Amino acid sequence: MTYFRLIFLTLLIIAFFYCVPGVFAQNAPYHSLPRFSEPISVDGYLKEAAWKSALQIDEFYTYYPLDGKPADQRTIALFGYDDRALYIAFICFDDQPDNIRASITRRDEILDDDHIVLFLDTQNLGKESYEFLINPFGIQGDGIYIDMVMQDFTPDYLFQSEGHKFQKGYIVEVAIPFKSLRFPNTTQLTFGVSIMRSIKHLDTELIWPKISRNATTFIPQFAKIGGMTGIKPGNNIEILPEFTSQKQDTRNTENILTTNPFEFQGGLNLKYGPLPGTVFDLTFNPDFSQVEADADKIEVNRRFPLQFDEKRPFFLEGTNIFQTPINAVYTRRIVDPLAGLKFTGTGSGYEIGFLQAIDTYYGTEDYLTDISRYQSWYDPDFSQSEFINRYKDKNSLHSILRLKKNIFDYSHIGGLVTDMRFGDRYSSTYGVDGSFLISGEYSFSFQALHSQTRAFFNDEIKSGAGYYANIFRGSRTLNFQLFYNDLAPDFEVANGFVERTDFRQGGFQLWYDIRETESFFSLIQPAVYISQMYNYEGRKIEAYIAPSLNLEARGRNAFTFGYYRQFEEYAGYDFLKNWYYLLFSNKTFSWIFADISSQFGDGIYYEAVYDPSIQPFLGFNRYLRLNIELRPLQNWILQFRVQNYLFDGDYNGEKYRTNQDIYRFKTTYQFTRDLALRLIFEHNNYFQDLDFNVLFSYQPRSSKIHPPGANDFYKNILSIPDLASGDCLCHSVIFF
Repeated sequence: MTYFRLIFLTLLIIAFFYCVPGVFAQNAPYHSLPRFSEPISVDGYLKEAAWKSALQIDEFYTYYPLDGKPADQRTIALFGYDDRALYIAFICFDDQPDNIRASITRRDEILDDDHIVLFLDTQNLGKESYEFLINPFGIQGDGIYIDMVMQDFTPDYLFQSEGHKFQKGYIVEVAIPFKSLRFPNTTQLTFGVSIMRSIKHLDTELIWPKISRNATTFIPQFAKIGGMTGIKPGNNIEILPEFTSQKQDTRNTENILTTNPFEFQGGLNLKYGPLPGTVFDLTFNPDFSQVEADADKIEVNRRFPLQFDEKRPFFLEGTNIFQTPINAVYTRRIVDPLAGLKFTGTGSGYEIGFLQAIDTYYGTEDYLTDISRYQSWYDPDFSQSEFINRYKDKNSLHSILRLKKNIFDYSHIGGLVTDMRFGDRYSSTYGVDGSFLISGEYSFSFQALHSQTRAFFNDEIKSGAGYYANIFRGSRTLNFQLFYNDLAPDFEVANGFVERTDFRQGGFQLWYDIRETESFFSLIQPAVYISQMYNYEGRKIEAYIAPSLNLEARGRNAFTFGYYRQFEEYAGYDFLKNWYYLLFSNKTFSWIFADISSQFGDGIYYEAVYDPSIQPFLGFNRYLRLNIELRPLQNWILQFRVQNYLFDGDYNGEKYRTNQDIYRFKTTYQFTRDLALRLIFEHNNYFQDLDFNVLFSYQPRSSKIHPPGANDFYKNILSIPDLASGDCLCHSVIFF
């Protein structure tokens, strides 16, 4: 057994022996909810007499910058329920009501407004929670929070909310239908609950109940609300047909425009919940025209591939169950799905998820041509045309199965199986993982995977293993994590995303929080990161020593200073690099936000491997990013972003210089809460293209249907032939 794997097993054994029940549940406050006897009309004015009988909560405490102090600003929360929904009202008083920040904007874009966050742990397991966010105008945000794992604002849940300002603050009224929630099928329901209030002009967060930062976990400290009887999970059925009409025109580098007629296609999305806590999602011929296109990223002189966030609705909702420490599930590997099926379920301490999709992308001529372009260099007998004809127009099948079991208090073990089939090629991955709460401040997580792959251009079946282990301490002051990563040379996750394989890495990260309320700096956080990485032959390939200092100041200002001393092996050559990181962010004013960051210092010329006349060498490397957001009106947002990359170096007296600039402008005008116009312009000087995207959409509030609208997308529309990098693409879509 290797030294590295011995470390992995030792950490695992320590976790099992020291894993103990949580320390929070026994101290959680409990409140019984009253049942409302009259209908509630959600309008933000609390006119119904039923609100007088509601459970009233007004003991709020500070959470940021310091936790545990009685709140200076008064907040009242009112709770009640009936057979249909859970009702909550928030009355938020403010000593400076004119400074309350609120905008009329798109869903999930209210984090820079004053807002309320309602956390609901409907399974009452202390592991994960719904998040419902509401700003003073009732604009919604929502997501899922998984303790010690992630916070994800991509899911959208059906609920009603209205709000308005008054002379001493603002009032928000909310109704969350029980059919929007997953909960056990029991005679009496008990939920974990917490309420957080964000006050931007004071740079303060308040919370109920009192929650300590001196702990690794958050959800186990929630209060409990119960006494809800006669509530049954709904057997929901949602049928969402979609129709698109689209045309695609191209102009080649000789300025010859080819036009095409509109093509019509239809699709279907079906959601069905046959049993409590279970949901089936089915999609056929989906169209994602309403999804915002990816923003360009710096992609020149890179060693590793770029990763993009998932934005497509079918793949987002309910996929939190598939998250594991090693990124073995990355649904953007499913590029152009013809059909998909997803099942998620919870109950009796188990969570299960299954995802299967048929993808047309891997059988396209463009993809097959791209991956086989240089194969004849390695195999003189290789025929690209025969290879393309062999796999062209075939579909790939992607399958993912995930199972989790809750054990002890606030811990779990799980299993994962993924599989990708394309013709006679395949890649399968399977393994186990777990997360354990060790007393109140410590947690341990691990994962072990094994893969088998039969890849293109090689009939040999290759297998490899991947390991991950992490011990984390979270507290009010001293925090650290010890980690170990190990991916074998032939390890592969065809349905996932890993930057590299053939390495063993160990390291730790340490940071110390100093929080103040009276000084200029509300947070002073020194930190250090140290790691060592070796390949499977035992050669050191990377090492970091990286001290940093993070500062948060009054007026919502943030500063970060970092220094990195890095050893890196590349293409058989060793390099020692020194580089620096600076960041400044300001959100003092409600009408303008700005941040600028820069990473600069020594950098490797990675593109040298494509030029046999030179070898990799060090030069000056710089990344620069500037963001400015203007809010001239409460319903109008303008965003400007500039990204710059520069490499400047000298090899044997010859200059090598690479520069990429990306300019992005995005504006959203919200005519009403339901009607919006979005424009995006983006220019990439390296590829000399200009992209233009227009989305006009209408989405009724409290509706989960995809918004009908029109989306025009123009890519690479520069008209100068000798500057254009390729064909112009003009894509127009009408969808509903």
